[in-house]
Amino acid sequence: MGQSSKLDETEIGQWKIASEAAEKFTTLYYCAFDKPNRPDLPGFFMNNVVLIWNGNRFETHPSVVEFFTKLPRSTTHLHSLSAQPVHSKLLLSTKLTTL
Repeated sequence: MGQSSKLDETEIGQWKIASEAAEKFTTLYYCAFDKPNRPDLPGFFMNNVVLIWNGNRFETHPSVVEFFTKLPRSTTHLHSLSAQPVHSKLLLSTKLTTL
């Protein structure tokens, strides 16, 4: 039989933070993604970004930004999302609790 366990207050708080962060990020990201020419999108990617899209690999920040800029215009309607806190034993720093 599966074992059930309740979350403590700290864990509940971590789940709430993860959900709130995911909602904020997706709102900002898709707002930027849906703009014509996507001028705000470069700020979402690190300099060492790697993107693989339908088997095509883009390994530099400029090439990823150029790829997304050339995609057709889009309108995003987000219906759901899922975010989970990262377990503290898996973190390199105790200051990070979500990714």
